[in-house]
Amino acid sequence: MGLQFEQNEFTEDDYRRFVRELIKETLLVRSWIKEGRFSEQSDTMGMELEGWIIDNITNDPSPTNGPLLQDLNHPQVVSELSKFNIELNSVPVKLENTGFLEIQNQMEELWGQCQARANNQNSHLLMVGSAPTLQKKMLNMENISAGARYGVLNEQLFKDMENQQVRIHLTGEDKLDFTANDVLPASAATSMQIQWKVPAKSAHMYYNASQAISCVMVALSANSPFIFGKKLWHESRIPLFEHAVAGSRSANNKTPHRRAHFGKGYIEDCISNYFLECAHNYNVLIPLRDIDQYETFGHIALHNGTVWKWNRPVIGFSDDHTPHVRIEHRPLSAGPTIIDGVANAAFFIGVVRYLATHWDDFERIYPFNHASVNFYKCARNSFDAKIMWRNKLTDIQSLVLDQLLDQAAIGLSELGVNEMTIKKYLNIIEQRAARKLNGSIWQLDHLSKNNKDFHQLSQEYFHLQESHLPLHEWCEFRQ
Repeated sequence: MGLQFEQNEFTEDDYRRFVRELIKETLLVRSWIKEGRFSEQSDTMGMELEGWIIDNITNDPSPTNGPLLQDLNHPQVVSELSKFNIELNSVPVKLENTGFLEIQNQMEELWGQCQARANNQNSHLLMVGSAPTLQKKMLNMENISAGARYGVLNEQLFKDMENQQVRIHLTGEDKLDFTANDVLPASAATSMQIQWKVPAKSAHMYYNASQAISCVMVALSANSPFIFGKKLWHESRIPLFEHAVAGSRSANNKTPHRRAHFGKGYIEDCISNYFLECAHNYNVLIPLRDIDQYETFGHIALHNGTVWKWNRPVIGFSDDHTPHVRIEHRPLSAGPTIIDGVANAAFFIGVVRYLATHWDDFERIYPFNHASVNFYKCARNSFDAKIMWRNKLTDIQSLVLDQLLDQAAIGLSELGVNEMTIKKYLNIIEQRAARKLNGSIWQLDHLSKNNKDFHQLSQEYFHLQESHLPLHEWCEFRQ
């Protein structure tokens, strides 16, 4: 949905034509993969980081991404759904040798440029799963970002739901329960996303491995314990986002399908089956007329961008115009610092590489229903969750320290990452796991010790974020 467009009215012919082209492209993906026309490399990654604009005086979110982006004028920094947010995009890097260090340096430099421009406008940027001082009343259509695509997305999404309200219903220590007439509540959830190019013929195995490890990634990276001041899940942005974009009834199947969810099973045989499933189960929301010829897979890209599964394959093109498949890993909260985010990426890529090349039958080894249940358990309780891993009951700390760190190191080594880089970033994961620490646990601890002052929490979080220290060095408070 990063595509810019002006068309905002659609005819029945537009929908029929779009679906025809979508199916044609999906079948072409399968054909081209079998013919070897897609890349078989797994050597490149990128990152997307969403940030909050926070007023320097009030410490409340500031709806000023328009002036900030205009002042910054940088092609790698773009708007997000609400005026409170911006998105930073890395340039893709090669993983071999010191690729993770390169992307850390690149993103810290870009973040610094954005921070300096924000400061010129009496604000600062926060990388966190949901702004601690955000209030529900702030998320209204007056604060939707400029650009036709956001308004069209909102209108088409609710049209697809027959203009029903969406109900946001989350329960934790507190309860959040309200209805919304627009998609703005989704903007309360901000993330860091990993984009990783994977071998096309075995992309389904990399996708399945991404699903398998997602529960662990959520526990390690949880950073949104509060929504609108309510104490909910450790990773509250996951159920919030799922509720905010609600469901869809496809033309082929009257069963409701949630547009944001974990999934219903592993992918077999070929990654093209994922795109076929999306084409079958989800109505087209935005049937643009002016999309390039079908060999660019533009219809897949647009439709895929309106189905927000927590892991999703993406089709792109390399500099030499060779098509490739990327895995987009979406469950991670933004923050607490960029080095933490890069460590998450290194661990994720290492473990997924290992599982994709060492597990032959995901359903037999780690049934999908276990992967799904574990995902939501970890979103709710992070390190306190008990999960079934390969038919044995365990906890996240033990699994990471006893098994997954070693597997991540093997996977990264196979990808050509040098030993020093592997140790640097996996040590951050090890330290976090050893302390049972993530951003949510830090926030919960801070708030309990400071009279539940969300503005003080936001200030202290920002101060430590700008130290560029990994989270485990912020404060030794939980052993």
